Amino acid sequence: MSIFTPFAYLRGFIIPVWSTGGAMSTARYGLAGFGQQSAAVGAGGFTSTRVTCTEEYDGVSWSAGGAIATARRAVAGVGTLNAGVIYGGDTAAARVACTEEYDGTSWSAGGALSTGRGGILPFGENDSAGAAGGTVNGSANCTCTEEYDGTAWSSGGTLNTARREGAGSGTQNSGLVFGGRSTVEVGSTEEYDGTTWTVQNGLNRVRQQLAGSGNGTQSAASAFGGGGTATSCTEAYDGTSWTNCNNMTTGRSALGGAGTQFLAVAFGGVNAANCACTEEFTGGYQ
Repeated sequence: MSIFTPFAYLRGFIIPVWSTGGAMSTARYGLAGFGQQSAAVGAGGFTSTRVTCTEEYDGVSWSAGGAIATARRAVAGVGTLNAGVIYGGDTAAARVACTEEYDGTSWSAGGALSTGRGGILPFGENDSAGAAGGTVNGSANCTCTEEYDGTAWSSGGTLNTARREGAGSGTQNSGLVFGGRSTVEVGSTEEYDGTTWTVQNGLNRVRQQLAGSGNGTQSAASAFGGGGTATSCTEAYDGTSWTNCNNMTTGRSALGGAGTQFLAVAFGGVNAANCACTEEFTGGYQ
């Protein structure tokens, strides 16, 4: 039986596939990704050093955007091209709490996280973002969640599984996080109602350093890439369970992701070397 059986009998549904998009100007990993498939942003990350460059994708090619103020990798991001926010990450000196907001042209300082950390699992929107888990200074994974109102961060609910380097989707009051690393790679999925995290069915492939469709919803998200062996594995979530989908062409970890469940885009990352490649995940209903 096809692994796509759950979707195959839906009238007018096109099984999503990956196709090649335009390459980024700067190959890098550990970057933040946010936006839509044809209006995405990749910011920060690591080449042979931490970088401040931002690139914007129009569905065909990448162009330079405004530079972030603090060069960092393992940075989280949510929002849209003209209203985005990045937070956390690590510099050469420490894991940081700083937040920056993007208006489509330039970055400005936002309110600092209460706890500086890298590898945060992001969800939400620019003025209602969520920051779950991550690694604090001293290399301890945390369970804390913080919520952003566009000005300041405040404490939220506690994750069931302390982890870093997973992915997320949904809104601040209807959020979703999945994958990452605790003491080992995990496939654990948790849903957030704005107060409490609830454990749901996990990914089929446990992995860290994956990306997701950050503008998806709690009940319609995708997860792609990641893993210690730089997998190309792609899965789709329906609010209950994950289903395997067509794989990416290029397996990679620590990549950026943006878009919705079946209109997603993957960019950057690392396999044998830093990657500049972009792929678009497209399917859905006609």
